[in-house]
Amino acid sequence: MITKRLGQLILLLGCLIFTAGCWDQRLFKEAQLVLSGGTDLTDSGKISMTVSLPYVRKSEQGMGEESVQIISAHGNTPREARMNIDKKIPGNLDASKMKVVVLGKKVTEQKIYPVLDVFYRNPKSNLSALLAVAEGPAKAILSKDSADTPKVSDYLRNLLKSAETSSIIPTQNIQDVFSVMFDPGKDFMLPLLSLGNVDIENSINNIKGLAIFSGEQYTGEYLTPEQGVLFQLMDNNKGRRARLTKKISENRDPEILNYITIDVNTVNSRMDLKVSDNNEITVDLTTDLTVKAIEYPKDQLTNRKEFNKLNESLSKSFTQEADKIIQKLQEANSDALGIGRKIIAFHHDTWEALEWEETYPEITINTKVNVELVQRGIIH
Repeated sequence: MITKRLGQLILLLGCLIFTAGCWDQRLFKEAQLVLSGGTDLTDSGKISMTVSLPYVRKSEQGMGEESVQIISAHGNTPREARMNIDKKIPGNLDASKMKVVVLGKKVTEQKIYPVLDVFYRNPKSNLSALLAVAEGPAKAILSKDSADTPKVSDYLRNLLKSAETSSIIPTQNIQDVFSVMFDPGKDFMLPLLSLGNVDIENSINNIKGLAIFSGEQYTGEYLTPEQGVLFQLMDNNKGRRARLTKKISENRDPEILNYITIDVNTVNSRMDLKVSDNNEITVDLTTDLTVKAIEYPKDQLTNRKEFNKLNESLSKSFTQEADKIIQKLQEANSDALGIGRKIIAFHHDTWEALEWEETYPEITINTKVNVELVQRGIIH
């Protein structure tokens, strides 16, 4: 018995000899972590890549001050641009902790997959990083400091996450975009970032809206933040909060009495797709909202007639806004609602007979938004 246990112990010790150590190690001290990155296109057609690298600035009073270094380099491809950045820094560029990727406007006017290929092909890439479009150069967005957040990566990520919570933009990352990019029956939209002021010294980064894509290319059109919220509701993608301010009258004085601000409690959006014998397509998109009033200076919500009139006014106003959104999407040839997916699934013969890129802008899309005010505020 003792001999058997001794043999097992020797075997175990022998195995430890072969398992000791780590052959695939990546030392933190040798890595330069990239927390955010941006890609631009130069006038000569080369790729310009910008990265933000965290570092600790030495201080004479003990603890160093946390700061960020912005470095750019050019190349014929994104990978070559990265290699050229590597030559400017100590250590190896490591994108495994990247939080935000910003694409410059010029880059997005061409197909964006070629500039994103370096992320999808590298197993060390962080595919959970958020993706956004800059109204101008991505470098300008990354180079702008925030007084409250020294790391531009943290500021941009928090900005985008806040917009997701407020239902302004969809919840998506680089991986999510890849799954839609090559889908013939659906297009996508990305957050559009802007400096917000011609005077760069006094401006801050902000979300201008949702950049509308057709296939892999940015169309140059976008939805405003308010339209973005309504689009998310039409697409059944309500975030944690959906808040909207609407003008419901014209002639009240003071001007503040013409507005109401609501929070959306629940949303139910339904798409009814009809295909005729000659392949004519009609879409009826109905969105039902239950909302609560969180600001209504005019008051009178206890008056049943006023209450019903307010529901009708809100329904009419949101329906008109929904029509504008659909018109903008069709003019940009962007099937962001995924109508093509439903045709592929339920009317495949029709799909095979159509050239969807030519057909989509011409189909009939009827919208209807029904608003029901269910909470009038705590004073009632």
